Amino acid sequence: MEFTLPSDTWIGLGLNCTDSSHCDMLVGNAAGGKPFILDTWEELGNRNSEEDTKLGGRDDVMLLSSSYKDYASTLRFSRKLDTGDMNHSHK
Repeated sequence: MEFTLPSDTWIGLGLNCTDSSHCDMLVGNAAGGKPFILDTWEELGNRNSEEDTKLGGRDDVMLLSSSYKDYASTLRFSRKLDTGDMNHSHK
């Protein structure tokens, strides 16, 4: 999968969300020479997401390539469609 968004800071993609809370999210960046992508969970919809590994889940995303051009970060990654991570609402 690949996504591109205009930003030189963080970009994100929510998966399996019905609203901004209880959302499996991927966040990352391609600007600044140190590209990254994180597998995270957003519980409340009004704050930064937490890394899955800190909530008892697994890091199921692998960054394959990245680019930053014309104020847009592009991240290409692989991830299982069903990671098996449990809902993290126990936190």
